[in-house]
Parts: sequence; C-alpha cells; structure tokens
Amino acid sequence: MNGRIAYAWILYSVSRSDSTLVDIIGQADYINHAIPTHEELRQSLGWLRYGGLVRKSENRYLLTRTGQQIMRQALDQKTMMQILDKLAEALGSIDVQKFENDDLSEAQVKAAYLEYRNRTATGRKRASKRRTRGGGA
Repeated sequence: MNGRIAYAWILYSVSRSDSTLVDIIGQADYINHAIPTHEELRQSLGWLRYGGLVRKSENRYLLTRTGQQIMRQALDQKTMMQILDKLAEALGSIDVQKFENDDLSEAQVKAAYLEYRNRTATGRKRASKRRTRGGGA
C-alpha cells in the first residue's frame, strides 16, 4: 500500500478514542480486510506522529486536535473508500520532510496480532453458541 493511502488507513484505525495496538489492528482489518505489517505500522504511526495528527501516550495512540479535525471532515463521505481518499487528500497537504518510524518492535506487533486473533475467534465462538441455542444471529 502506498504512503498516503497507508497513512490514511492507519489514521482512520486510530480514530476510535485512545487506541491500543490491538485496537488499531482490529480497526485496520475491519476497514481494509487486511492486517497491517510491522513496517506499515511503524512507518505510518511515525509519519502521523511527526505530522502532528497522532500522539502516543504509553501504549496508546490518540488523535490530536488536528487529527480529529481531519477525521471529522473525512467522515462526511458515504463509503469507506471515499473516506480513505478524503483522508489521503488531506494528508497530502501536510508537510513532513523527515520522520522516524514509530518504535514498535516486531514482538509487540506479533503479540497484538495474536491477541486480536484470539479476541475475534472467541467472539465467533460466542456468536455460534447463541445461534445454536436459538438466541438469534
């Protein structure tokens, strides 16, 4: 995935209040039906932080006021692709000459992915049990 689109994808993935890495992976999977790689996360989060759109507080990522404003403007679109396109367009106006990748380790990303996978598997099992017991879909 190219720079601005990847950054838009991860920006939208952070947009749900204060996001852990597990939250970001889950939201990214929901948006794009794909899990971001370690490098995509490191580069995107680094770029977004240097661009003043995301800040990191301990193990959580949060939108800054500028990030929130850009998200609000993009959310008036009707489809997910239109939202991502609008975000990518807005990111094009942000001047980030140099940035450092986020300091996420490969082990942190792998652990977050495994936790996400476990959560989704547990959720599917619960939904299946409800349907089997006649609890609806």
